[in-house]
Amino acid sequence: MNRRILAIGLALALLAGCRPVEGASDIGDPYAPELGNGGYDAQHYTLSIDYDPPSNSLAGTMLMKATASQALRSLDLDFRGMAVASVEVNGAPATFERLGRELKVIPERPLARGRPFKVLVHYHGEPAPIGSQFVPWEVGWLQAEDGSVNVMNYPDGAETWFPVNDHQRDKATYDLEITVPSGWYVVGPGTLAASAEDGGRTRFVYTMVQPMASTSAVFHIDKYEIVTLSQPGGVEAKLYFPEDAHQDFKQKFAIVPEAIDFLSEVFGPYPFQSYSVVLADPWLSICLGYGLANSEQTVTLQCPTFFATSGLTTVHELAHQWFGNSVNLVTQQDSWLLEGPATYAEWMWSTREGGLAEIDQLARTTEKTYSPKTAIGEPLVDEIVADEVYTGGALLLHALRLRIGEEAFFGTLRTFLDRHQYGNAATSDFIEAAQDVSGEGLQSFFEAWLYHVEPPPLPDLPS
Repeated sequence: MNRRILAIGLALALLAGCRPVEGASDIGDPYAPELGNGGYDAQHYTLSIDYDPPSNSLAGTMLMKATASQALRSLDLDFRGMAVASVEVNGAPATFERLGRELKVIPERPLARGRPFKVLVHYHGEPAPIGSQFVPWEVGWLQAEDGSVNVMNYPDGAETWFPVNDHQRDKATYDLEITVPSGWYVVGPGTLAASAEDGGRTRFVYTMVQPMASTSAVFHIDKYEIVTLSQPGGVEAKLYFPEDAHQDFKQKFAIVPEAIDFLSEVFGPYPFQSYSVVLADPWLSICLGYGLANSEQTVTLQCPTFFATSGLTTVHELAHQWFGNSVNLVTQQDSWLLEGPATYAEWMWSTREGGLAEIDQLARTTEKTYSPKTAIGEPLVDEIVADEVYTGGALLLHALRLRIGEEAFFGTLRTFLDRHQYGNAATSDFIEAAQDVSGEGLQSFFEAWLYHVEPPPLPDLPS
């Protein structure tokens, strides 16, 4: 009798697992409760964009190939603004609804769990930036008065110009195609697979074969001067300057090949085939108000300001190719795991001639002025760019270096990156790598540094 009841219960449970449900409208990140969507795993995006800079007019198609992780009667995509003309699922017309920042798609037939499917969206309009819920500046499609465009997707701007599962946890490969009037040039992530002129317009095709977060699916459009640098470690390194860029700014980026070589020795081989630095239009709101620099997969955007083009900023943004692009976060709470290593990369670069003693002096000087308001591992939801994740994260890494020694410390960095390359990771994954490499129990060390507002003092420098 008990066996029969157990069998019936199991059958009902299996049946329930196959019953189609509505896909979740978020991915389950408590630090980003509105970002991403559940019920499926995006595998590949093909974006085809026709754009006219003078009128800021965009016509686009988005083709997403995905796999259903649940049986779905509907699924959501993140998409704000612009008009949706039509949606297809697996080649058949689908019903759709606009619900705030969500594009709800209802296929003609429910999607089976574990099966691949395709969603095709045709849309058009005038892309516009939004105020981010995480940072104080505008994100998305940023256009200057002369028509040039710099796209900043991080952390929640991708959905302003294409339908997407907009969370870094759901990485995918990309083909990005954009057509603009001849005379304009498009810089995108990955490899420039093709460019061709036809009827006064030029089509650029960029391919990213490594999984990439939606934050990195960016375009930059201007009339660029292109500078090809030496090829450090076989990496194709290029600089893109607007026509009126000042010579002083151009000269600052000569350090890029040396910086790639330096960080490759520290973190392991550069994880992609190319690296581009784009100088932003000086009249963008992010440059006028904040003077930002921002790194996406294989492409870094830097405002033409003293801070944003400094050598330390250039090294910081380059370090994100390892920590932040090759390896992305599982949740925004772990932002220290991106900004801590990038800030520590600055410290290592600036003290590269003096070794451990010099960087230790820098760390101790910084420690004296570090005044945290929150714990490093528990930043405020709307302050993920706070000093705790930058300076605090770097101090944590220096403390770990002193705690476990040189060989184990750099072994930890490389082991963590190797284990999670082209994927996502959490603080627990970094702790696991540190314990595995060092052979030490480090839970209490990380607990003290990550989850107490006032971290412990730095360990003594080994004699």
